[in-house]
Amino acid sequence: MLYDNRATVRKVLIITLLLNIFVLILKAVVGNLTGSLSLLADALHSVTDSANNILGLIASRFSSPVPDREHPYGHQKFEAVGALGIAAFLGIACFEILQGAIERILYGGKTVKISPPELWILLVVLGVNIFVAFYDVVRGSV
Repeated sequence: MLYDNRATVRKVLIITLLLNIFVLILKAVVGNLTGSLSLLADALHSVTDSANNILGLIASRFSSPVPDREHPYGHQKFEAVGALGIAAFLGIACFEILQGAIERILYGGKTVKISPPELWILLVVLGVNIFVAFYDVVRGSV
């Protein structure tokens, strides 16, 4: 008997999508204020995390494990296509981060200075990221 856990997966993906968008905004704001390439790269990584969540929601929508007349083994191939899309997002992010780092090495950039309020924001981001990691492990494996 096949177990359809798509409702649980959807819930996890939606919650982590909202949290990823939240930390994306915080990282992008602090990265722009401080000129930190690593924060901007991490914001781009959060963009890919959010895109992965959206892609996961789409793949989950179409990947029913229940067979039908045209698909006697179910629709789970959509999950493989979704994984391929996630790999493409990560490849694009890697290219963009590498390009920014090379430009910064070749042409230089301003000195990064982080004020105490910006540091507190980054600690909030760290806390949210830790929560998302544990939430994914605990709820995503159900």
